[in-house]
This record gives sequence, structure tokens and C-alpha cells, in this order.
Amino acid sequence: FVLSVGISLTLVGTTSMPRIFNALLQIKIPRVFVLQLEFLYRHLFVLVDEATDLSNARSLRDPGHRLPSISLVTKLLSTLLYRSIERAQRVYMCMQARGFRGEVPVLYRESLSLNDYLFVSSVAFYCLVARLFPLTQWIGTGFQRGLGY
Repeated sequence: FVLSVGISLTLVGTTSMPRIFNALLQIKIPRVFVLQLEFLYRHLFVLVDEATDLSNARSLRDPGHRLPSISLVTKLLSTLLYRSIERAQRVYMCMQARGFRGEVPVLYRESLSLNDYLFVSSVAFYCLVARLFPLTQWIGTGFQRGLGY
């Protein structure tokens, strides 16, 4: 789990999202799935901004900073959902007006280089070594020897 999360964070931290989406298309991930991920990534920040605006408006109306009640939280979430649906409809109409037909144009095409193959093979080798020689087993036996078990 730690290895998977670490590699994922390294990939996202060192590679731009359009390049990641392009790579997903090149390894034959279905276009519909990649398109949904692209829209999620692009509009997640808009949704966070809407939620921040709603939170700021609530804190201005209630300067005592009391914890919101359940009914208030449900009202805020329903307002956020309504606003996001409205914005999604406006964005979709604008995209259709600009000629969107279900495919995001790619400005550049990437190809795999020798460095990419070396990176993938080194990660695979590391995973194989970690599977064959588990580090937790070595740590456990050394820890037990140190305490006299």
C-alpha cells in the first residue's frame, strides 16, 4: 500500500495532469474513463471554490463560529449540489458552442523513451525484491534479538 501510494504521489508530483491523461490513452484505457477523470480534475477546483464561498457566507452570517447543525449542513450541501449542477450545465453548453464532440484535443503526442522503460523496469524489480525478501521480517527478527527474546 505504501509503495503504491508513494509511486502515485511521485507520478502526480512530477508529471502534469494532461500528460498523465495522454499516457492513460496511450496504454489503451477507455476514452470515456479518461474523459471523466479529466473533467473531474478540471472541475474539482471549481467545486472547492464554491464550497469555500458557501462556508465564508455562513461564517459571515454567524460570527459566533458555532458548530453548524445537521439541518444547516444538509442545506449547505444541497445548495452546493444545486450550484454545481447549474455550473455543469452552463459549462456543457459552452463546450458544445465551441465545437466539443466528446474528445479533448491533445496538443502534443508523447512516446515512451528509454528512461521510461528503465523506470518501469526498476520499479518492477524493486517490487519483486520487496516481495521475495520482506523487510518487515528482517526488522522483526533483529528487534527480537535486541530484546533478548
